[in-house]
Amino acid sequence: MAFALDDRVRETSTTTGTGTLDLDGAVSNFQTFVAGIGSTNTTHYAIINRDAAEWEVGLGTVTDAAPDTLARTTVFSSSNGDAAVSFSAGTKDVICTRPAGTVAAALLVMRPETSQNITVASAAIISTTSHIELTSDADYLLTSTPSIVAGRDGQMLYIHNGNASDTVTIQDDSVLAGSDVHLGGASGIIKPMSTMTLQYHTDTPAWSIISNPNEAAIGATASVLNVRNTSGSSIAGGSPVYITGYNTGLNLITIDLADANDAAKMPAVGITSAAIGNNANGTVITSGIAEGQIDCVGQAVGDGIWVSTTAGAVVFVRPSVDNIQRIGTVAHVAQDVVHIFGAGRANDIPIIVPAHTLGGTISGADKEVNRIKLKDYGEVVNIIGGTGGGAQTIDLELGNVVSATQDTGATTYTFSNPPASGTMGGFTFFLTNGASNGGTVWPGSVDWDGGNVPSLTAAGVDVLVFETIDGGTIWYGFAAGLDFS
Repeated sequence: MAFALDDRVRETSTTTGTGTLDLDGAVSNFQTFVAGIGSTNTTHYAIINRDAAEWEVGLGTVTDAAPDTLARTTVFSSSNGDAAVSFSAGTKDVICTRPAGTVAAALLVMRPETSQNITVASAAIISTTSHIELTSDADYLLTSTPSIVAGRDGQMLYIHNGNASDTVTIQDDSVLAGSDVHLGGASGIIKPMSTMTLQYHTDTPAWSIISNPNEAAIGATASVLNVRNTSGSSIAGGSPVYITGYNTGLNLITIDLADANDAAKMPAVGITSAAIGNNANGTVITSGIAEGQIDCVGQAVGDGIWVSTTAGAVVFVRPSVDNIQRIGTVAHVAQDVVHIFGAGRANDIPIIVPAHTLGGTISGADKEVNRIKLKDYGEVVNIIGGTGGGAQTIDLELGNVVSATQDTGATTYTFSNPPASGTMGGFTFFLTNGASNGGTVWPGSVDWDGGNVPSLTAAGVDVLVFETIDGGTIWYGFAAGLDFS
């Protein structure tokens, strides 16, 4: 079933009463309703009795039958006080028309034509509906059934949840294949006794939410940005995000997950008001109240909320990093209500660690440390022991001081895990009896001082130094001392 209009559709009928008209065929130079409108489709009609002061304008349904029929589905206006006319005997002209009340400026907004009361999950919402009344005895999802079929460009659709205590949730095209609803990051939840407004756009094509005053995520007390997720993955609601660029075609800011452990992914511009699929549009709360997006269980009113060192997450304890951003405060624990502020800038002081004695190992994770003074320090020694001949790897992650003894056959060395290019790294090698038992073979990447490989000692200790600045492409080697004995 679809709504249709066509030119030169006109037939006659001699049917009496208030029921469905039997159509008697097209008037000369006109076409029938079945030919112009199509069987099972709806259209606007006008009925005029040639022999009495009777007329009616409304929405009807066409059926291909013997004879063809026109069901008078909805009456807009009539000679009977805008109610269905009980037509008397005589010939009636039945015409496809366009009621004046259904035409708005530029045909952008359609006049309400019919209403539907949806009470079960199997009813379909017809395309000519302009008002939908939803009633149910429990919370439920408005999924593919009942389905909201395609409308006309600019058509408005008002969905009213008439339940006193239950919510209705609309699932969109990102969840259901073939859905005609596009949430675009807006909430699809209609709270009790509330109305959502949608508008159909043929270029999408889809129904888009243009008004939902009872959205759980945003409400009326938050400032939001319209954004597009280009991160490569779906972003959950309540995730802190940062700006990655701008989509000039859509005029939208692009976003990805913020990460306090990566300066390039900070600061956060706000938190997502709802889940946003990859390459989908949505909204980000930059300031104000957000409800139901951040789990506040175990917290207290007034607790701070910071961008986490885990991408896209928040924490309730200030992290020990340089890029600290407090993005909000807990406002209500049970309802998961938070106050978002401080978006778009680092706004907290990094934690300064006071003097203390370490009780374990600290990993620097290849981060830079500035302006430090060292006193009474040592270096870890990677003790290889006897080489055993054959291949031997010197792994810089095991220590930057290495000791080994050439005790059997010839040994071929490999150097692994140097720092990345642009960072100098190296090691000092204490090698005992390096010229004995077949000797030593160095990597081809080693460039020696003066181009000469040093002559190692057969019965003594040689101290060699190797340094690289390009990630191990070239190792600069030289003998710090030979034949210590």
